[in-house]
Amino acid sequence: MSEESYIRTGLANLMKGVGGKLYLTSTELIHKSHAINVQRGTVTLDLADIETVERVRNKLLGVPLLKNGLKITTNDGEELRYVVNKASQRGEDIEQAINKEKPNVCDNVRLFFIYYSLLQKQFHMSVIALCGRIFVR
Repeated sequence: MSEESYIRTGLANLMKGVGGKLYLTSTELIHKSHAINVQRGTVTLDLADIETVERVRNKLLGVPLLKNGLKITTNDGEELRYVVNKASQRGEDIEQAINKEKPNVCDNVRLFFIYYSLLQKQFHMSVIALCGRIFVR
């Protein structure tokens, strides 16, 4: 994927001790590890599979002090925690991308009523035309 198709990129540590970068696209959240890590790999989540995005405090010497964490919960209940810079902005960016991915219920209801009203008008026009033929004879 080219750099231009990323919505947001930045350094992020997956809380399994895997340093790397976190990439947000219009359809996926991708964590790619650094080449110097012992644990290497890529974790890819479809935005449609993300249930919640929460900002969390990470612990420093066992005390939850730092507001630099994101907890991503998938529809399957899997939790992934990241240490990131600007956690609030990162969380908002992910939520906005998720909301763009999911269909808006209000839009679907609005489309239903438009379709329904068009069918209703067509039905009324058919009844009027049918009645006109009956009464003319």
